[in-house]
Amino acid sequence: EGLYEETRARAAELTNVEFLGYVPFEETGRHFADAMVLVNTSAVEGFPNTYLQAWAAGKPVIGSFDPDPDDLIQRQRLGVYFTDVGQAVQHISGLWQDQARVRDIGERAVAYMQEHHSEEVVAGQLGELVTGL
Repeated sequence: EGLYEETRARAAELTNVEFLGYVPFEETGRHFADAMVLVNTSAVEGFPNTYLQAWAAGKPVIGSFDPDPDDLIQRQRLGVYFTDVGQAVQHISGLWQDQARVRDIGERAVAYMQEHHSEEVVAGQLGELVTGL
């Protein structure tokens, strides 16, 4: 609770930050749709669902790590990842100045989601798991 309040107070001092607080899951889609990119600053995390939400909305991911052992972000060119704040700033600035690249990554992200995470694909995988086929 203390960290939440500290974060809210610090965000209120910034003119370019809007602190939303808790957002029900069913309302998160519009925030991804309105964004240019997703910036994930988490240092320790499993595979973030926010990456999938961003890609489904056609948004590049700028991540503090590539969570996939196969370097999914880099290999599929679904965004970029950084190891320090300077790199993050460079990536954000670079994408801000290259909207064609943002669109290209976004189109690739949507295609990736359709190929690997669509309802049809997941239902088929679940069926195979359940039936053992």
